[in-house]
Amino acid sequence: MVSEHRSYAAVVISENQNNNNGGSTEQAGAGASSSQNPMNADHAQEFDDPWYLHIMKNRNLILVFPRLSEVNYASWSRSMRIALEVKNKYGFVDGSIVRPEETDRRFAVWKRCNNIVCSWILKSLSSTIAEGVLYLEAASDLWNTLKKRYSQVDSHRIAELQNEIYRCLQGNLSINEYFTKSNGLWMQMNAMRPIPDCECIPKCSCTLVSKIQKEKEEDQIIRFLEGLSEEYESIKSAILVM
Repeated sequence: MVSEHRSYAAVVISENQNNNNGGSTEQAGAGASSSQNPMNADHAQEFDDPWYLHIMKNRNLILVFPRLSEVNYASWSRSMRIALEVKNKYGFVDGSIVRPEETDRRFAVWKRCNNIVCSWILKSLSSTIAEGVLYLEAASDLWNTLKKRYSQVDSHRIAELQNEIYRCLQGNLSINEYFTKSNGLWMQMNAMRPIPDCECIPKCSCTLVSKIQKEKEEDQIIRFLEGLSEEYESIKSAILVM
């Protein structure tokens, strides 16, 4: 019998030492059997299945913040896509998971997943925007409607970003701070105005896209150098000559 004055930790350590020889073998065997347990494999497959909906999934979750407004579609859609991919539900908005017929036994499962994705999207919209898309039933329709309606507004934000990029100067910032600020502006610009994909059928083998990418990178470097303080003038001139 364990003495009343012995601590819980002392009892655990003592028991572990007593069972060390035989226990390690048993634990190894248990670990091997659990890894071969088909129930564990089935459980892992459930989480890899986009149709799987855990009982603890909360329809009231706000997946991204700030909510979608009339001027932040690019950053909102990027954040929302990441959140949905983490939850393995992005297929319900990009159209890769097709709505089954109502007579299909999978329809009820699709409907539950679709409804919770719609709830997540609606909870991530401003109240005025949510009211305008509330009655769209399919998550893919909701996603595409928001894209069509609010991605066009980003032209104003693109103009603002262009002005911010050309006004971005090092000033009293350190090199690291200045680079972080400049790079952040360019990342937003690239997200809003990405390089278009080749539309040739079949796709051509020219290097036009890589040339455009190189020119954009050179523009970013030039703007960064032009914004440096005067103390870096000699370094800036040498790099520009190169």
